[in-house]
Amino acid sequence: MGTFLVLPNIEVMATHCSYLSPQYREVQLQEAFLSWEEEPSFLAAAAWFADGQHPMEKLPALGGMVVELAEDEAAALAQTMGGRALILRNRAIGIIPAEQTLRGSRETLEDGDLWHLEALGLKQARQQGYSFTGAGVRVAVMDTGIDGNHPELRGKVIESYDLTVTPCEPVAAEDTDIHGHGTHVAALIAGDRVGVAPGAALINALTARQSRADLAGLLSALEQVATLTPGVNILNISLGQPTQSLDQATDDFFDAVFQRLTRIGILPIAAIGNSGRDITCSPGNCRSVISVGAVERTGGAALRVWSSSSSGQVLYGRTLHDVPSLVAPGHMIYSASPGQGYIGYSGTSMAAPLVSGVAALILEEYQKNLTFDEAREELLRRCQKLPLEGDRRQGAGLIQVLPFAPAS
Repeated sequence: MGTFLVLPNIEVMATHCSYLSPQYREVQLQEAFLSWEEEPSFLAAAAWFADGQHPMEKLPALGGMVVELAEDEAAALAQTMGGRALILRNRAIGIIPAEQTLRGSRETLEDGDLWHLEALGLKQARQQGYSFTGAGVRVAVMDTGIDGNHPELRGKVIESYDLTVTPCEPVAAEDTDIHGHGTHVAALIAGDRVGVAPGAALINALTARQSRADLAGLLSALEQVATLTPGVNILNISLGQPTQSLDQATDDFFDAVFQRLTRIGILPIAAIGNSGRDITCSPGNCRSVISVGAVERTGGAALRVWSSSSSGQVLYGRTLHDVPSLVAPGHMIYSASPGQGYIGYSGTSMAAPLVSGVAALILEEYQKNLTFDEAREELLRRCQKLPLEGDRRQGAGLIQVLPFAPAS
């Protein structure tokens, strides 16, 4: 017996209510439930398990299921479905590892430690009277946990769940992050000093205890995030699997799952990976994800794409899809470490939460009356092209807090 993921082929259509706002979430979920139940492929898969002989977790928001099957049963199901479902054996997936490129930790920050905020134009925007802080926006951080007692994050973590168990269990935020990655990421979103959107509310979605998870756990965690009440606006995710270790069916699985999340009003933002050119990670590869690469300082204020930042092209159907979508500071970034201090890491995992922070500012500015497509276009509109960098390395360019106005 083994654990398999079954995702019937379902056409995901944008609806009039697929806004990134929790006030629509109940209607969005009901539409999703009804559409899955009416799809022939979903009904065929459900009928196959109607005898109740197989341990199963149903995932109604995503239109899928996690089930225990023998190898011959999985083959028989695939034959029955005739290409109308993605049927995958469970496999490991991990946090995209960040590099500790700065020695040791600090109790306090020093001059220059906040260069990432200056590179985003946040300081300049504040000087011009820009007052948005991400207030009222809920960001789920799917990671190793968050130390909610860190001075940067006190009062920011409004809910905390252990998603490594089913059903998910509420936990105390200060007890969850035994790794440190999630706390670093969370503070870059909403930290008082190091964060972009200090007014945003964080949901601690512990998904990768000790930095490891698997596809079944990830799918279950996404289902639980999708159905939280009130709903999540933005999902920040630094889990990833390099394309070279994935088959096309697994990449297609990621793409289908995240497309379904956007239908119910969630904006997914993901790190693209730290393996350099032509090696990218899913779910960052997905078409319905804002994929984020990393930039570094070269001296003074000059910036370039970090040499380890992943980039490339991904084939879905007959269409080549360039990743990353955009870039943000990700090299030698100081942020919160569990406890009281700060530590410096490098990685696209550091760049992604900065984009999540900017997205939170945008959603507050637009009172969350944006669809996924509208929010994506607004993010891309706020990007500044870096000179001497090809589009496949930087996507739309370096994200800025304010829309970029080219020099005339």
